[in-house]
Amino acid sequence: MRQTAKLLSRSGVILLLAALIGCSDSDSNSPAGPGGGGGGVGAAGSVPNFEIEMNNFTYGRIWASGPNDILLVGTFPIRYDGTTWRLQDIPIDGQVYGVWGSGPNDVYVSGEVGQIAHFTGASWQLVPSPTAETVVSIDGNSSGLVFAVGSNGTILTRVAGNWTSIPSGTSEILRTIDVLESGRAWATGDNATLLTFDSGHWVPDVAPAGAAFIYDFAADNDSNQMILCDNGLFVRDTGTWTKPTSPVPDGEMFRAFAPGNGTYYLRARDDFYMYDSSFSLLTIPGRTQGPSRIGGTRDGLIVATGRFNQNFINNGSGWTKISDGNGDQQFFYFIEGTSPNNMIAGGASPEPFLKDNSGWGPVSTLGTSSQCYDVSIISPDTFVLGWSHSGDVRIYESGVWRDISDTERKIRLYAASTDAIFSTAYTPDESNVRMYNGSSWSNVLTGLNERARSVDGTSATNVFIGAGNGEVAHYNGTSWTVDDLGNQFWHHLFALDSQTVFAADIFGEFAMWDGTDWLLMPPISADSSVRLERIWADDDDNIWVCGDEGLLYNWDGVMWIDHSLPMDANLNGIWGFDDGTLYLATSFGGGIFRYRP
Repeated sequence: MRQTAKLLSRSGVILLLAALIGCSDSDSNSPAGPGGGGGGVGAAGSVPNFEIEMNNFTYGRIWASGPNDILLVGTFPIRYDGTTWRLQDIPIDGQVYGVWGSGPNDVYVSGEVGQIAHFTGASWQLVPSPTAETVVSIDGNSSGLVFAVGSNGTILTRVAGNWTSIPSGTSEILRTIDVLESGRAWATGDNATLLTFDSGHWVPDVAPAGAAFIYDFAADNDSNQMILCDNGLFVRDTGTWTKPTSPVPDGEMFRAFAPGNGTYYLRARDDFYMYDSSFSLLTIPGRTQGPSRIGGTRDGLIVATGRFNQNFINNGSGWTKISDGNGDQQFFYFIEGTSPNNMIAGGASPEPFLKDNSGWGPVSTLGTSSQCYDVSIISPDTFVLGWSHSGDVRIYESGVWRDISDTERKIRLYAASTDAIFSTAYTPDESNVRMYNGSSWSNVLTGLNERARSVDGTSATNVFIGAGNGEVAHYNGTSWTVDDLGNQFWHHLFALDSQTVFAADIFGEFAMWDGTDWLLMPPISADSSVRLERIWADDDDNIWVCGDEGLLYNWDGVMWIDHSLPMDANLNGIWGFDDGTLYLATSFGGGIFRYRP
């Protein structure tokens, strides 16, 4: 098996750098584990076993049944159980827009083309929908009155467990719905559309004068409501909208929530506010990033979410952070490590993120300015990092960082030792391979006819380079030989041991080196539009590959099994351990998932 090295602890990095340069650092079936012999992550029921270790995505809507049951929906839905955020396997294709439930085992979510899914306590299942319109928002009360609204004036209601369409009198997109315990309800939509449900019918209501667009609506009770519009915030308690003096400019209050106690909670562009006849800034200790959404329950639970892992709850006794991880990484390219508490990840931000027993944290004092693109681990206290757009390369060795930057921008790295580092790079030479010999970088003539992309190996005398025309070059310590496997683009290589190397083509082809020859394996996916990114394996019958739009496949020794995750985000990094723990690093907002069997 491939040997990996122990990484230094994050605290050690920070203290070391400060000393060196004088800077301080600022739900359903039990799944099979992802071990050898084809034990995969499992099918649909297994997705909740993917915990959120670092979550920097933003979310559109909040639903909660209590402080130990919170569901955020948006790019991908996650649910909090009082301890851990877990990815939800909701069978909705694309973005999840609306969410509401009467309790933890009766929750509905909605999406495009009329998709509605229901959670009953065992699993999420699609339910019949009477519309093909996008269903944007859902709300209901404890008496069983539930509405969903969406595009083209769509209003749905749930009757005896089934959804049915009812007339709205408008063809505008309806974006919000607010249902009170009394049975009153309001829906808002484009072009300042405001509807109210009273005495069993939806009828037009009057929006504030001059409003062109409504951002949100919240009702405290039958006679007290708030509306947020492009021309300001308005309240009414006598049937007439009035505009109180606001601490933020018109059109910059975007979200409102009324828990039913006479107080409104508001999200502005940069802050949260409270309103109870006057405005006050909502102070949340520990919040360092911009707000995203505020919501909660009618019995007083308040949930505030924000960018970069900023999620908080207040159950009447102060604010508590309920997120794992930290930092502001927005796009991960890789994740590797030697144990679940000793890992490194990097991506669009210049700083890498290191994890020790205290969690994830960035190393922000390396003096780099481009994207942290790859890592190669050499020994228990030595690894090499490369940055793609600057040519920056850093070695960490025995407590010291060393700058060995190159003139050429890096793509991928493999370090056999500190005196034998190979990289694929952006160079004028078509083979674009560079090598560091302990003192300087130089071009390497590999014999490749196309530009090299990937590199990996097991020693200085066993190095592999993957190129863009089906070629793979092999270095034996003395000379290079080139094998032509066809017309593939070998985007990533993974050397398991000296006799076993895997190669993934960007569009689904897969090959294995058996110590003598390259063997083409069955394609990973028939969908040639889905891009593959990285490989991890602990045996030749337990191979994992990740890629675009949540793509995740496992080779069990016989066939590829699809374990793709329900998300639009790309899976750019993957790493695992012998105990079955599997880690995935994502793009488009940045997050790290952890599967623990």
